[in-house]
Order: sequence, then structure tokens, then C-alpha cells
Amino acid sequence: MRVLIAEIKHEANTFSPVPTTLQSFRDYHYFPGAAIENLRGTRTEVGAFLQVAREEDWQVVPALAAMAMSSGRVTRETFAALKTALLDALRAAGDLNGILLALHGAMVVEDLDDAEGDLLAAVRAVAGARMPVVASLDLHGNITPKMAQQADILVGFDTCPHTDLYETGERAARLLHRLMRGEIKPAMALAHVPLIVPPETMDTRDDPLGEIVRRAKALERRPNILSASVFCVQPWLDIPDLACATLVVSDGNAAVARDAASDLAGAFWQARRAFRVELHSPEQAIALAAADGIGPIVFSDSADSIGSGATGDATGILRALLAARDLPGVALATIVDPQAADQAIAAGIGARVALVAGGKRDTRFNTPVLLQGQVRTIFDGRFKLVGASYGGLEMNMGRTAVVQSSQVFVVITSLPTWTHHPDFYRVVGLLPERALIVVTKSNIMFKASYRDLARKILWVDAPGLSSPNFTRLPFARIARPLYPFDEMEHFDDRITVRVCGQTV
Repeated sequence: MRVLIAEIKHEANTFSPVPTTLQSFRDYHYFPGAAIENLRGTRTEVGAFLQVAREEDWQVVPALAAMAMSSGRVTRETFAALKTALLDALRAAGDLNGILLALHGAMVVEDLDDAEGDLLAAVRAVAGARMPVVASLDLHGNITPKMAQQADILVGFDTCPHTDLYETGERAARLLHRLMRGEIKPAMALAHVPLIVPPETMDTRDDPLGEIVRRAKALERRPNILSASVFCVQPWLDIPDLACATLVVSDGNAAVARDAASDLAGAFWQARRAFRVELHSPEQAIALAAADGIGPIVFSDSADSIGSGATGDATGILRALLAARDLPGVALATIVDPQAADQAIAAGIGARVALVAGGKRDTRFNTPVLLQGQVRTIFDGRFKLVGASYGGLEMNMGRTAVVQSSQVFVVITSLPTWTHHPDFYRVVGLLPERALIVVTKSNIMFKASYRDLARKILWVDAPGLSSPNFTRLPFARIARPLYPFDEMEHFDDRITVRVCGQTV
């Protein structure tokens, strides 16, 4: 079997003012052609693709692997370059038995709302209607009818925080193998649910989402169901097709897939009012932590979640920490500000600095804060993630400095990077396990890494581009009605069904 493998992943936040460029992908990872081998052994979808290929004796045709940190819309030029690289590799591949893609599902381009739908359609146009095409997707994908019409099988993560990237990739690859061998004839049904929910409530280990995912997994135990996925959608997409979704793949029975997707969508809808998060103002959170006095207490800076496409330079929590008096312990915080990082690095370790930090990228909701203190650490910004979630991937926070202001230690990075893992602080010499307060610019992913470390978790209601208070954000293009903006008791199923080679 000859199988083309590719990855193009980005999660947009259309409220972000920071465009996503080709350099954004290169800052994270961009592996053309044979360089995809760099992902072998990682806990990622491509890592699983490569392992299944080895076990099944496929001949891998590597196209590219490209992933960027969540941010604003992808520029036209960047998307064109990624799409061209994929299609050029496909045209040059010669005879293929299948195509296996790792996508996100929430990529938005400057002039294109449905980037993955466009990519899949382009792949289908080159490869032909009979070519088996399977793609893995993030649980936060915004799954469109066009995506379902152009792929034979789509499968999504089952976990949030995401710890099953490898398992999802393996599931996708095994299904492709069966499809190439003619063992299955997939019938896929996609049902849209007109709601969005705060990611803080998307923990699949807890209800209500946990119950919905358990229903999906129960479906997969039926002999004629190949896959069932629940998509909670990245909610900060101001686009007309924004909605949660359920997707079921049956073996050759469109009616079974349609009914199962519809039932799963109904369960999702019935649970909509249970997706609620308790929020605290920065001052309230600090007071609660100070009264407790024993850490680590994790502050989720939900509205500035870097993994949700926010800018990472929101100052609401940092401003409150710097203003707090007599904190009974150390607080660890972070801000993205390349100018402030450069100034601290130029001053050198031990120097006293006065920096105007943050509030330079997100100017809609935040303003800079004065950070006065001593430079403690200088770091080149490279480190590797460990654990089940993206384990083995190299992170790049850019040139970084740590500045101490009284009890507050601030990690100033030049590039936005995920802060959901304790190692984000450990690599610059700070120990979250010994701190009273640990700020993470993550709204849900941190729960996997901090599960055994945090004594308490507080979600902080500060201004930012990924706020769970959706009414704070200037949505203008979303289709209405959409919960929670609109109250309604019922909704009409919008179901797209595809049976291996044609939409029905």
C-alpha cells in the first residue's frame, strides 16, 4: 500500500489581531517531505500514522507536516503556500492507495471561512472520487458539510484536555487500512447542534461532556458503527457556520449513521444549560488564594488562553498580582512581549528594570502594565513537552527573561507558546509545586498536566480575546439562533450524509 501522509493544523481565533503567517508555522513546526520522520515517536497523530505504516508495511509518501500556535486568521499567502505544497506532493506521488491527513478543523483564512473544507475538496479534485481519504480532527474543530462531503472518514479526539492524539491518529490509520483493503464501505453522517459552550466546561472526564462522549463510545461498540465523534468547536470563530457537531461513521448503512448522529446531537442539545463555569475576578481569586495560604493554586487566565488563539499579553491578572500587598507566597505569571523580553535580556541577570509589559497585541481589551523588578533568568526558549498531550514536541517561547517583582515572578516570552504544562515554568528555574499561585494562560488543557499538582483551580474572569463570557465579544457574522445568545427549546437537524464516494 502506498499512502500519502500530511498534516496542516491551525486553530484560529477570528478576534485576534495577530495574523498567522508561514513564519508562525516555522516557529512551531514545519517539516516538508521526508522531514515528517521528525514526528516519529511523538504522541501525535502523525506519530501514530508512521507507526501504523510501519506495522502494516505501507510505503509512506510524505507531503508535509505543518502546525502553528493558535492565533488570528491565516494569511492568504500562507494558506496558498501550504495548499500548494500538499497538492504538489500529491501530484508527484504517482499511484496511491490512500491519503491520510491530520487536520484541526478550525482553520480560518483571511478570505476563506472553511479552510479544511477547501483543502479536502482540492485533495479530492486531484486524487479522484474513488481515492480513500481519511482525516483526523481536533475535538474543537468546526466541522462543515463540505468537509464531510469530501472525505470518506473523519475521526475526532475523544478527550479534552487532549491526551489521545496518538490514539486518534491510530484509529484513523486503521480505518484507512480497512478501507483500502475493501473491508468496509463507510457511510458518514454529520449533525450540527446550534450552540457553543465555554471550553472551561469541556473536560471529557466530567459531565456533562463526559456523558455525551460515553454515549459516542457506546455507539462504537455496535457491530455496524466504525466511529462516533463529538465536536465542541472552538467558540471564538465569528463565521456563519459556527456550531457544535456530532459525526458518526457506519459500515455501509447511511440510515444507521444518520439516526445515531441525530440521537447524539439531541443529547448534546439537552445538556446545553449544564455547560457553566464559575468565574472569579482577579482580585477575588487573589484574596481566596491568600486566605488559603497553601499552594499551588492554579489561576486559569481563560480570556488570554494561548491555546485558544488569544495573544498571551493580557494584563488583567498580572496587574492585580503586582498590586497585591503581602502575598503569603510566591506567584508565577507570564506575559508575551518581545520588546520587554529584549530589554530585560539587554539589562542582564541581576539588573533592576522598569518595563512597560503586555497590552501591545491585544489593545481591544488590555493595556500595558508597569513591571519593576530584578532580572533573574535568561533563556533561549526551547523545550520539549512530556506526557500524553503532545508529548515529544519541541516548544519555542522565543528569547525569554524572568523578572521578579516582590513575590511575583514573571516569565516574559518573545513568542506565544502553550503554558499548560508545569515544565513551562520549570525550564526557567521556577517550581510550580512550591508556589502559592500559578497562572496558566490556558482554559482547559492545563488540567491534564496539573491534575496531580494543583491543590485548587480558579478560573479568573479577566478581559481578553478568549473570554468564556461570549457576550463580551463582538460577534457579528454568526448564524442565529445560536445558544447561549438565543434561548430556544428545539432545533432542526442539519445533517450531511456521505456514503463512500457520494453525498446522499
